Amino acid sequence: MSLTNTNGQELFGVPFGPGKSPFKVKGVAYKGHLDYTERYVPGGVRAMVAELNDPAQTHFFDQPFLAASKYDVFPLAQAGVACGHLTRLSFPQFIRIRSRVQAEQDIKGVYKFLMNLVSAEAIAQRIPKIMAQYFDFIETEITDVEKHRVVNIQHGVPTALAGWHALVCTSYMDTILKLAGATAPRTSAELFGDEGEAHGVPVSAIEYTIAWS
Repeated sequence: MSLTNTNGQELFGVPFGPGKSPFKVKGVAYKGHLDYTERYVPGGVRAMVAELNDPAQTHFFDQPFLAASKYDVFPLAQAGVACGHLTRLSFPQFIRIRSRVQAEQDIKGVYKFLMNLVSAEAIAQRIPKIMAQYFDFIETEITDVEKHRVVNIQHGVPTALAGWHALVCTSYMDTILKLAGATAPRTSAELFGDEGEAHGVPVSAIEYTIAWS
């Protein structure tokens, strides 16, 4: 089964309550998600939290999110399941759309410098490192660089988060490359292997192949 063919239910099986996971993501991702949800998801953030149906989630989302601070990544991923239900989209469809919008916002703001790089190859090598900056638990390894193709491995992804992470990264990477002028960007994700445990949960490596015409 494809890594990205998921309904997101595996995200709710982790032994961490909302806000308690040691796996963190930058607050800019939360700010982008909540702004998008308020604008485009029926009922907005209030409906999203109600759909999650967990007082701990309500408490977690009832806090200010600062762009440069870091927060538990799992509530963000779990919120994608709720928003998919509310928008009548599948979990993969919603996450791909949200990630595309995030990339479009980032390329106009914090990562505008990418547009100054001289080649798609240079941009493709920077994007995995940018993704690793979003997540404090990721280590990035570039393993192959060819014309119109860059392969990288993201180490340390909680296995329960792997499908969501793959959806986010493939959509984000493709969007950045397209905005940079690359033709027909297509990023694939495959589990590269198990990497034992971190903080009591299984973690895996994901191999991303970024290609374009």
